[in-house]
Amino acid sequence: IKVETFDRDELLRIKQAFYARGERISDWAQTHGFSRALVYSVLNGRTQGRAGQAHLIAIALGLKAQPSSTTQSEATD
Repeated sequence: IKVETFDRDELLRIKQAFYARGERISDWAQTHGFSRALVYSVLNGRTQGRAGQAHLIAIALGLKAQPSSTTQSEATD
């Protein structure tokens, strides 16, 4: 199984977007109900967002696509 990691340039782009908006990452985390430490862990590439809160953070940051609500078997029926 190949595990994908986040592109460092993409992580940097997201952090720069926070800076450009004048928005603190910790405020964003609180607003979205996420752990501040876990958001920083995702943004610094230490956590890959494979499951749980880290997965939801990666989706909210635009690092991962929103999962489809349709399962594979439903799509082929």
